[in-house]
Amino acid sequence: MTHPAQDYGIGTWCWHERHAAPCRVVDREEMWGETSYRVWLPGKDAVVRARSRDLGPLDAVRPTVDQILHTAAAAKLLDALEDNLLLAPIQSSVVPLPHQLYALNRAMSRDRIRYLLADEVGLGKT
Repeated sequence: MTHPAQDYGIGTWCWHERHAAPCRVVDREEMWGETSYRVWLPGKDAVVRARSRDLGPLDAVRPTVDQILHTAAAAKLLDALEDNLLLAPIQSSVVPLPHQLYALNRAMSRDRIRYLLADEVGLGKT
């Protein structure tokens, strides 16, 4: 969805359409009647160039329920992994056993994950 061209000042928060993420304007440049911006994407910790038609007002973005649930689940996972604590999914009452946590921690600590997580029948894989 392309928004009508708006003028964003330095420090303004807006929505980057191509990256589908919030961004903050760090520089503004006009050349040959076209306005371009350098924006910081906090989710990627990167500064990228953006044309004015690629940016939109942040308050025009309305996340869906699925997007909110996905973000909440991802944040819970990230928090658990940073604390070296692994939890069951949001709607589960499963508590992993120590040997399962050890194997999962070992698999997740590698760059390439190529493990088959298997156990004997009835030990709680599901």
